[in-house]
Amino acid sequence: MATALPAQPSAEELRKAIIAKLGIDPKKLTGFGGNPEFDANVTNLYRNATQKYGDLDISEARAGSDYEQALAQMALNQKRDRRSLIGSLADRGLADSGAAINQQARLAEEYANKNQALGQGKTRTLEDIGRQRNETLNSLLSGRGTYEGEYTNNLSTWLQQQATAAAGVAPPVVAAKPAPAAVVRRAAAAPKPVAKPVVKPVVKPVVTPAGIGYRSPGTSKVQL
Repeated sequence: MATALPAQPSAEELRKAIIAKLGIDPKKLTGFGGNPEFDANVTNLYRNATQKYGDLDISEARAGSDYEQALAQMALNQKRDRRSLIGSLADRGLADSGAAINQQARLAEEYANKNQALGQGKTRTLEDIGRQRNETLNSLLSGRGTYEGEYTNNLSTWLQQQATAAAGVAPPVVAAKPAPAAVVRRAAAAPKPVAKPVVKPVVKPVVTPAGIGYRSPGTSKVQL
């Protein structure tokens, strides 16, 4: 029996539910541009699932029709084979013999085995169709959850950006990183320049015919 796809909520209904869950005033969402993408994703998701369910409904109906046709054909074949067997036994005068009973029992057993195999084939086909329906439904719900999560994150991010812009908050200032400890140690260990002492020139007395005088360093002039 075909299982119908769960009722499809509109993309707008899903968006309103998310906004209500977050407690957001819809009037504050003017300018948010994430709706068209979400609507397209959800619409395509449900369209594909609906198409898949429709194909499975056709496969299920075909499986039932094929089974009924095969069953009817098998019944006709059994009647034909039974008439042929009875005619053959009658021609040999064995219509009421034990051999006739055994042959008819064998024919009935073959029919029962074929009928069982046919029913098992139909059951496996329907089980496979049911499995595909479950996979389709799970994929639908999983995809919808993914799109709803993405929409929620995009909405929250946009609201945070709007709040930051409205508050005029400047971007954080990145502090300069301190010099590595190894650089500090090398700077501390570097030898400091040694100040050279200032050497004053020595003024030596000079004996001249006029008396004892002194010659200034770097000159030949003598002062008495």
